Amino acid sequence: ELADNGKFPPNDKPVRTYYVGKNTTGWTSNQLDKEVPSDWKVYIIDLWKDNGDFLITGMAFTTMGGKGNYDRIELLQNDPGKLN
Repeated sequence: ELADNGKFPPNDKPVRTYYVGKNTTGWTSNQLDKEVPSDWKVYIIDLWKDNGDFLITGMAFTTMGGKGNYDRIELLQNDPGKLN
């Protein structure tokens, strides 16, 4: 989950939230992968395309009934002159 101006997304809208595997929370979210990877996997998410303009003021990494490993999170600005 990504907070916008200090507020995390509502549970009933798939904005600024992502998950892999089965969504057991009941919260509306965006599925990145049907299977939880057993080894390291890279996910590239276009936050602006998915969510429009917002100010990231927090991140919440929630694992439901399991564990999660995060190597790094990179926030990159796309060069508008190089968009496909």
